[in-house]
Amino acid sequence: MLKDGGTLAFSFHHSQDEAWIGVLRSLFDAGLVLVATYPIRSDETKGESGDFGSRKIEYDIIHVCRKRLAEPERVSWASMRRWMKEELARLHGLLQHYQKQDLSEADVRVILRGKALEYYSRHYGAIFTGEDEPLGIKDALIGINGILEEELVWCQNARPGPFCLHGL
Repeated sequence: MLKDGGTLAFSFHHSQDEAWIGVLRSLFDAGLVLVATYPIRSDETKGESGDFGSRKIEYDIIHVCRKRLAEPERVSWASMRRWMKEELARLHGLLQHYQKQDLSEADVRVILRGKALEYYSRHYGAIFTGEDEPLGIKDALIGINGILEEELVWCQNARPGPFCLHGL
C-alpha cells in the first residue's frame, strides 16, 4: 500500500467510459485521490485506431494520485459542475496557445476531462445529486462529457481546428 506521503503516477488511455469506470473505481475505492493530470505528447499509437470517438488523439495524460488523508467534503453536483466550468475558463488561454500548435479537438477534450476528474476525485463518495443521491463514477463521466459538450464550442469562422469555450 502507498505510504501517506507517497505518489502513484500512471498513464492510462482508453476511449470507452466502461474501462475508465473500472480504473477510477479501483483507485478511489483504494483510498487514492487524483491530485494532478499532466498532458504529454504520445509517441505511440493508441488502441486499434488511436481515436477518441472519431477523432485522432496525440496526447496521453499522466495521472498523479496520493493517498486520501481526510474524508471528502460533501458537495452538490451543481457546485461540482460550476467548479469544473470555472476550471475550463481558467485553462482557456493556455489551450488557445497550444491550439495554435495544432492541438486537436480530441486532445483538448482528453486534457479537460483529466482536469474534471481531478475535481470529482477530491469529493468521491460525497457528491450528491439534486435528489440527494450519491453521484457514481458512471454518472460523473456522463456529466463531465456533457459539460465538455456544452462548454467546448468550435468556432466556425476561424482556421480549421480552433476552439473557444462557450461564454468566453
